[in-house]
Amino acid sequence: MIIIFSVPNDSSTLKVIRWLLRYNFQNFKILNPLNIKDINFQISDNKVSFFLEGIAIESINVVWYRRQGMSIPEKILQLPNGYNLSFYTNLREEAKGLSNYTFKQLSDKFWLNNPQSSRISKLLQLSEAQKNGIKIPETLITTSKEKLINFFELHKSCIIKPIAETFSLFDKNGSGFDGFTKRIDIDFVNNLPKTLNPSFIQEEIVKKFEIRVFFLENQFYSMAIFSPKNSNENIDVRSVGSERNRQVPFCLPTEIENKLKLLLKNLGLNSGSIDLAYTFKNEFVFFEVNPVGQFGMVSLPCNYHLEKKIAELLIMKNNESNRS
Repeated sequence: MIIIFSVPNDSSTLKVIRWLLRYNFQNFKILNPLNIKDINFQISDNKVSFFLEGIAIESINVVWYRRQGMSIPEKILQLPNGYNLSFYTNLREEAKGLSNYTFKQLSDKFWLNNPQSSRISKLLQLSEAQKNGIKIPETLITTSKEKLINFFELHKSCIIKPIAETFSLFDKNGSGFDGFTKRIDIDFVNNLPKTLNPSFIQEEIVKKFEIRVFFLENQFYSMAIFSPKNSNENIDVRSVGSERNRQVPFCLPTEIENKLKLLLKNLGLNSGSIDLAYTFKNEFVFFEVNPVGQFGMVSLPCNYHLEKKIAELLIMKNNESNRS
């Protein structure tokens, strides 16, 4: 039995499921860890029974942790402002408490990705990459405008990005505003207050091209991304749109792959999307790894058929468990 922890309508999940069905494999279930609708968990004097939507937890062989999410119930939205957020936070913590116990009970199964590794901080990734001999951008985390000015004067061109994950903001009309990596200038810096929220600043890496790598069970699937030369657009390829990028298959040097394998092993990852750059100094620079990153943007342009490979891996691990 394969359990897929995901959210409704995740396109990458649906593509893998199509391959499972193409292989006539139907012994799987999709569950949202924060919204499991049918749970039967009972502790008695002599045993523990645990069922997830009718599935005995001991019958599960393989877990693919894709992502989780929790929408705000309509009844909470109708509460007065101030109360709705508190009730939602409480409900989410209740759901997380149950999902964390569920993950613990499944810890002896084969996992493709896991909830712990999905929350590895960018700062830990950078420090671990540096330990493994992988070049990273000069980085500053600060609450001081003065230190930010000194860093800016040293590097001249800097970018700012979220410390955690990117997020989207929506106005009352439903229009969205996405957060991307952005270049900052001296006017931006001068207009800041003396004391900042903790801010993540890096030197801007001038690159020939970016590289997006999908890592799956010891194999690398890499793609080079050539963005438009307009300097306002090539900071974050996501802000440009794939239709304006040239995307081609790419082969990383063995030395870089070996260093990345060691990094991923140290981070406890058996899958993830890695962001790199290749500079005009002919250096590979590591930015980050997203354990639950979208792999479709690499799969389709490069004909890697990653959805098929993931489905095959899940089936193989399930069959191995049945034979043991």
